[in-house]
Amino acid sequence: MNRDRPSVAILMATYNGQRYMTAQIRSILDQSWPYWKLYIRDDGSRDDTPAIASQFAREFPDRIFVFPSDRTRLGVNSNFSYLMEHVESDYVMFGDQDDVWLPQKVEKSLQCMQALEAQHGAEIPLLVHTDLRVVDTDLEELDPSVWHYGYHNPAFSQELNRLLVQNMVFGCSILINARLKELAMPIPDEVVQYDWWLALVSVCLGRVGYIADPTALYRQHGENSVGAQSWGLSYVLRKCLRFYDREALVKSLAASRRQAAILLDRYGEDMESEHREMISAYAGLDQLGFLARRKTLLKYGFLKTGLVRNIGLFLRI
Repeated sequence: MNRDRPSVAILMATYNGQRYMTAQIRSILDQSWPYWKLYIRDDGSRDDTPAIASQFAREFPDRIFVFPSDRTRLGVNSNFSYLMEHVESDYVMFGDQDDVWLPQKVEKSLQCMQALEAQHGAEIPLLVHTDLRVVDTDLEELDPSVWHYGYHNPAFSQELNRLLVQNMVFGCSILINARLKELAMPIPDEVVQYDWWLALVSVCLGRVGYIADPTALYRQHGENSVGAQSWGLSYVLRKCLRFYDREALVKSLAASRRQAAILLDRYGEDMESEHREMISAYAGLDQLGFLARRKTLLKYGFLKTGLVRNIGLFLRI
């Protein structure tokens, strides 16, 4: 690695993104940190997304690369996994097709990463994530902070007990080092979200850092593959009404437990015993009785952010 010019691979998994991706790619081209390359793989779009990507690759052949696609749908997780396995760089970032990056996104993320490396060493898996500015389709601001908008606590991204239960990172804000990329590949098909998986691997075997400044405009337009949920009165009321709708939350909790079991199976021998015990306890919750499950939640602090979320958790676990 050239310490003065570390290389950054920016991965973009596209699907039917023709409406927004030009603005996103141009915002990447305007980054203050110049030592990056953008890698795009389309996931079987039915619009002009592949043509737009190819045009940019022709205009910037040394910066933008498009992987050939046979229009086979891999899904978001597998598409990013494919990209991770086919690029070489010192660091990796992930770009949504519909956001707009602020000019210092790459530079600020690298500065935070280098501070982590100075403190903990570059030989362990490291992940940095940032706040985002939430905007609507026309880039009008909805909230200056996605953490505030969705009532998230970024500090919980550094705490395994919290991260097992609730994802605290947004993929489009992430920078990872080469060691985390190496360890996390391939992303298992059964994981809930690729960003959640990367954060879990990093907090188990390395370190997670975060930046309180927003580094991108996080566009909400009704077609986001995940998106942000506003934490307000209407959201809380909807959550309260769904206390009687057991199925959705039960499925979500079951998926997070399966994800924990996969994490334990793959990395258990390399973890600290405390982490191994905690993950095993969470993955095995479904095998406990009614009271034992709730006692385990309290014992290990398996909690979400917000009273309403935790009431739902204790009711449905």
